[in-house]
Amino acid sequence: MGSQPDRNLRDYSTVRYSIGWKKLNDIPSDETGPVTTTDNPKDHLPLQAHVFHILLSLIEHERHGYSIIQDIARRTDGDMMLGTSTLYAAIKRMVGTGLLVEVPRPPDADSEDPRRRYYRATELGRAVAREEALRIRRLGQLVAQIPLLEGSPAPERAREGT
Repeated sequence: MGSQPDRNLRDYSTVRYSIGWKKLNDIPSDETGPVTTTDNPKDHLPLQAHVFHILLSLIEHERHGYSIIQDIARRTDGDMMLGTSTLYAAIKRMVGTGLLVEVPRPPDADSEDPRRRYYRATELGRAVAREEALRIRRLGQLVAQIPLLEGSPAPERAREGT
């Protein structure tokens, strides 16, 4: 007697989720995986680099998508150039998890285009950005203790048998 193929393994599997063990089909998700739905900023970490940059872009100003892309490119001297699909998929997830909120067009908006949607970071989004910045600072301190960036070679390991 052969075993039946797992037609819907997701229904019977459980995973460790930020708020406890859950069945996979009970976890809100999108195409990229489970969505964190907690108000604890540390549960959202570590952030993907582009998500962190989107939050940084929206900490001080409400912006529309193209303005976010331009701001990130400017802040990173062109090292990070987000595509529109990457940006809007991330914004959708970030709105869904409470990191961003869509807002009405600000009075000082640079465009009258009614199709533009504007976003700002929520208090949770600001707290998550702050926690990520602290995490990156600690990582930088750890890296500073290693001769990786000082130009000196790493200590040689003793060869076995010598």
